[in-house]
Amino acid sequence: MHTGYGIRPKQRDLYITLPGYLQTMRLYELFSDRALNLTYSHLTGPLFEYKSNGIHFTPQLSLNQSFANGNLRNGSIAHNIGFKTMEKGYLEACMEIQNLIKYKSGFGYQGLGIGAFYRWGFIQILIFGILSWLI
Repeated sequence: MHTGYGIRPKQRDLYITLPGYLQTMRLYELFSDRALNLTYSHLTGPLFEYKSNGIHFTPQLSLNQSFANGNLRNGSIAHNIGFKTMEKGYLEACMEIQNLIKYKSGFGYQGLGIGAFYRWGFIQILIFGILSWLI
């Protein structure tokens, strides 16, 4: 059984985002045994570039849109717990500013940024945005 693409273990204000996952979905929030997840992301080039003492400031704007859909063919296997499925679709939008601070490490360049995620559609949440630190 698939328990979703979520990465949020509990309610917090700051997160580390992971590409390919739904950032606003909590772990085990939605159940399905068949699921589809599509993500579109557009990353601009550096808006400007400034270098100082090995640290680069090269902010890039990233716009993301994610869609997931899934269903549970046999809901009786989880009849003791209340659960939801993604049959109506799961939609999430994001605007990030990546590489606000970019520095060289042993693995190449690492960047820090900030982003706001919003879940919308049939399975929306009432709070707007979740700020996330990008690593």
